[in-house]
This record gives sequence, C-alpha cells and structure tokens, in this order.
Amino acid sequence: MKLLKLIPLFLLSGLLVVGCCQEKHVEKAIAQVVDSDKDGVLNGADACPRTPMGAPVDSRGCWVLQGVKFATNSATLTKASSAILNAAAAVIAKNPTLKIRVDGHTDNNGDATYNLGLSKRRANAVKAYLIKKGASAANLSAQGFGLTKPAASNDTKEGRAQNRRVELSVM
Repeated sequence: MKLLKLIPLFLLSGLLVVGCCQEKHVEKAIAQVVDSDKDGVLNGADACPRTPMGAPVDSRGCWVLQGVKFATNSATLTKASSAILNAAAAVIAKNPTLKIRVDGHTDNNGDATYNLGLSKRRANAVKAYLIKKGASAANLSAQGFGLTKPAASNDTKEGRAQNRRVELSVM
C-alpha cells in the first residue's frame, strides 16, 4: 500500500489548506506550490531559483535587467540604463555576500563569434558599473553567452529583443 502524506498547499484567509498525495509525488507537488526565493515564480517553473528579494524577474524567474541598453554594436551603456542598474546595485547592497555572475546575451542576428565577444564586453560593462556603484568586485564575475541561451524565439522582432539582454545569476 502506498503511503499518503498531507502537504501544505496554500494559505486561504489565514487557514492552511492541505492536500493528499502519494509519497513519490509529494516533492513534485510541493515544488509546484512553493516559491522559495519569493520572486513570484513557483519552484517548479523557476529557472533561476536563488534570486534575492527585491530583484525584478522575468516569467522564468530570472533576474533580467529589463531595459538595460547599449549603443549599437558596442558595450557602451545608454544613459537610460542608469536607473535600472542603480536599482540592481541597491539589491546587491542589501545582499552583500551574494556571488553574482553578470550574463550577457544577444539575438541570432550576425556572426555567432562576434556576438559572443559582444555579449562578453557588455557583461563586463555592467559588472564595471555595479562595482562603481559599490558592489564587491570579488563577488562579481561576467560571462558572455552570445546567442546560445535564447529566452524567446529568434523568429520574431519581439523575441529577438527579449534575447538581447543582461541577466544577473546568483552563484
């Protein structure tokens, strides 16, 4: 006979609602209703499960610096990026022991080798900005991924725009 366990599902008006599952399904069921890093994305769907409190995340649960832009074909940050990067620096300041990798990404337009180098230069530009704003250089690293890790389809203009991004990954 399979063992059954009651597991907490959610709070409803201050009451804990529980469900019953076969033991082998308990862990999966818990992952589907728990958001351990409290970023609004449940563990079962969270591609980046260790984002710090206050970090803005995308639908995958990843800390994307939405709106950080660069001059065309360069690693020069636009002035409009400052507010977004300042907010990221503030989250980092509240979590000074976090080890963070700055991840640069591009869409699939152009040469893959060029895009890899461009994404690395852009990640380094964001890293330098965050250090200038007080983040510990020892806790930051930078990596370029080029077009190898798309967040959306490169088949549409909107998808390509989503793929041109910088993410902060907690290590």
